[in-house]
Amino acid sequence: MSQAPPPGDHRPEDDPPPPSGPPLPVGPPAAAGQPPPPPPKRPNRRRWIIAGLVLLLVLGGCGALAATGAVRAFRGMTAPVDVANDYLDAARGGDNVTRYPCDPTMATDPAVSASTGQNLHSVSMSGPRATVTGSLTLQDGRDTDIRIRLGRSNDEWCVDDVDL
Repeated sequence: MSQAPPPGDHRPEDDPPPPSGPPLPVGPPAAAGQPPPPPPKRPNRRRWIIAGLVLLLVLGGCGALAATGAVRAFRGMTAPVDVANDYLDAARGGDNVTRYPCDPTMATDPAVSASTGQNLHSVSMSGPRATVTGSLTLQDGRDTDIRIRLGRSNDEWCVDDVDL
């Protein structure tokens, strides 16, 4: 039989061994005959992945809508210039220009028919009206300012007037 050391003479090897086995549950004790409560849930990684994918789809959809809107706006700005160029090319080539004017009886200026080229560089739009400006190269090689006013009829741009 071992004797306890005198007070104040403590040795670590005299301490009892630490408990072994699984850790004891933390929380209120289970009622008699009931299974212990489940451990608290940890954050679900799957939930975060799904949330990230949904966010990615939403942001991707917004980006696609913005890109589509930008392309549509760009096409809307270039359409009057395209019609004005087509009209001038048709008039210079002696082609039928009746599909371009808003009023099919509009006469083509002889200087436009005799021109050798154009450089249209500016467009301003206001609702169903647009004005395209640039320069027209005349038959003698001189450049002159040109302003083509367009209107929108049946969702198509047409030439209202040409000023040299």
